[in-house]
Amino acid sequence: MFLKFFLSLFIISNAVTAKHTKRFANLVQNLKHNESSYNKSYYANGNVKTEGAWLYYDRPEYNYSKKNVLWLEYYKTGTIKIKSQYDKFGNLLQKSIYTLQGHISSHLIAVLIDSELTNYKTYFIRNEEVLITFSVNNYMFGLDIGKVYLREKAY
Repeated sequence: MFLKFFLSLFIISNAVTAKHTKRFANLVQNLKHNESSYNKSYYANGNVKTEGAWLYYDRPEYNYSKKNVLWLEYYKTGTIKIKSQYDKFGNLLQKSIYTLQGHISSHLIAVLIDSELTNYKTYFIRNEEVLITFSVNNYMFGLDIGKVYLREKAY
């Protein structure tokens, strides 16, 4: 399972490319993580609650951690609740939210990632200044048609 998870991480990380602006790419070009780990947490009933990878960045003031590539969150029943994909700097690239019945409810895709920060050393301290523009698709399950359909699309 562990190997299967990381193989999917590799495939997804190559399939999803970040939409970083040139300014953002210049800002983070010197940021390097020093280690990574795989995390898995469980509900009391033994089912997986969350699983995903973390990247760790040592900075003089603090040791920062960021979610990396694929993160999965589950309902207590074991059904996937949220599937999120992050870039190597912890920015959300896309997120799919599912109903308890396993139908997609929403899908967000990062269209553009930018920041007005000018010094990479402040990236973790002032991370709220990372600007991400999303495209959002909301879906609904139509009982009368027996399938999921696109209800709304927004940018």
